[in-house]
Order: sequence, then structure tokens, then C-alpha cells
Amino acid sequence: VLADVSSGSRLELIPPQDRGYLGLTFSPDNSFLYYVKAGDDRKPLYKIPILGGTPLKILDNVDNHISFSPKGDRFC
Repeated sequence: VLADVSSGSRLELIPPQDRGYLGLTFSPDNSFLYYVKAGDDRKPLYKIPILGGTPLKILDNVDNHISFSPKGDRFC
């Protein structure tokens, strides 16, 4: 759930799951949230728009959070 502290508004981006999510990371422009699904043997990395939408699978075998290059055009 993404919440705005000043207004109190809340938006559920991704549904809760028993095993949770790992490595929650905002994109440098704050328009996407990147995350890894915990408990999935493939350890898939997804991104979802901050305003909601359909998650997009980026790649498998990600063990932790990601970091972005200074320009924000690449991640590791």
C-alpha cells in the first residue's frame, strides 16, 4: 500500500501475499516501484507504475533490491 502522509490517501499497488516482497525500490523519477516476489524460486523482478496498473516482469534471479545509474537509464 502506498500512502500519502499529508493527505491520508492510500493506494494498493500490489496485493498482499503470505511471503511478502523484497527489495522495494523507487525509480529515480519516482514513477515506478520495482520489487522482487519473495518465496518464488525464480526470484522475479517486477515494476509497476506508482499510480497503479499492471506489474511488468523484468527478469528472473534477482536476490535483492536494485540500484540505478546516476542518469537512471540502467540498473544493477
